[in-house]
Amino acid sequence: MFAALDYNTLPTVDLANIKAQTIGNTPNALCDLIDDHNLTDRLAIRLFHKHFDLEENELAVFQSINVDDVALGPVVTLSPLSASNITEYIGKHFLFNGDTLVAYEWIANNVGDGVDLSKYPEFTSAFIETLVAGNATEIFGLATISDYDKVLLSEFEIPHLRTTVMVSECLLSPDADTSVIDTNWIVNSKMAITNAHCRKTTNGHSAVSAHCRRATQSGVHSQVSKFEKDQEKLFQLIINHVFDTARK
Repeated sequence: MFAALDYNTLPTVDLANIKAQTIGNTPNALCDLIDDHNLTDRLAIRLFHKHFDLEENELAVFQSINVDDVALGPVVTLSPLSASNITEYIGKHFLFNGDTLVAYEWIANNVGDGVDLSKYPEFTSAFIETLVAGNATEIFGLATISDYDKVLLSEFEIPHLRTTVMVSECLLSPDADTSVIDTNWIVNSKMAITNAHCRKTTNGHSAVSAHCRRATQSGVHSQVSKFEKDQEKLFQLIINHVFDTARK
């Protein structure tokens, strides 16, 4: 199991994004692998990073929550939960560790089904080989696709609660002062009609020198320095819910 101390050594999203800029064609090759093994509906590419520090015997676990007055899509949180309840969790995000892929973030049973990577040994082996060959073992990992991944979600950190909140982008005002880092990509199995980059998709696909398969952005990390009034109300509701849950 990926221990808390190991999780704490992962880069923050800002540092992970800087590292990702140094990688050449590896993301495209990872897109191809997922498509070639017919796993586009089950697996995606992940820019791995930590969200907060864990304490001993804790795991970072995604949960789906219900928040009063929030009716526009799912609200998902990532927070530290006891590792003693690991049988109630399913591996969500995986990275290369030792000689295999290990889960470093998990989902609770109420979020969705996981993927048993042991059923896909050829794919897993090829994925690892591609990561190693592209010097990307400390940058990219694998994500299993849950129901909420099919909606474009943005991540927001609540540091004092060691919690990350993910909400639909439709809840955000277009006037919000927001910077965005792409973190998750679901591969579209159709070949791009025009040259397309498989990694950055915030404003559509960027041109590259060769054809590749399209990737659909399914998650971003947002840093918001200014909220509209309706957004402040929304996030205060979410923070109150998370705080009340943490006290139980």
